[in-house]
Amino acid sequence: MPVNAVAHGADVAMPGLQVRMIGKSGSNLYHGSFFGNYEDGRFQSFNIDAEQIAQGITGGGGPTLRDSNRLSHFYDVDAGVGGYLKKDWVWWHGSTRLGEVATQVPSLPGELFLIVFASQRARLSALSSMF
Repeated sequence: MPVNAVAHGADVAMPGLQVRMIGKSGSNLYHGSFFGNYEDGRFQSFNIDAEQIAQGITGGGGPTLRDSNRLSHFYDVDAGVGGYLKKDWVWWHGSTRLGEVATQVPSLPGELFLIVFASQRARLSALSSMF
């Protein structure tokens, strides 16, 4: 389970926490889960400082120069539920996820760079052979 907080590579378009994990789902008990995460620009510092502005850095015409390259808002909501159809034999699991990331970037004047993500998954597992 890798967790990255800062210093992402060029393949990651947005600042912030990145978590990748694979969790076990379905069992002989019924389980449910819910996760919610929210952040807006008030919780983020400025990453273009007065020294950079004094050296001549310029913005793209949308947000103020100081607000360029900052997170506008972020949310991520996940829910899942799972259990069994027949104990020790057939299990099921379903999940859903919805989220959005919006950043103010200099290259999109007057616009937010917006990424919206949504997914739904359902899985049915069965024991295929006895040992």
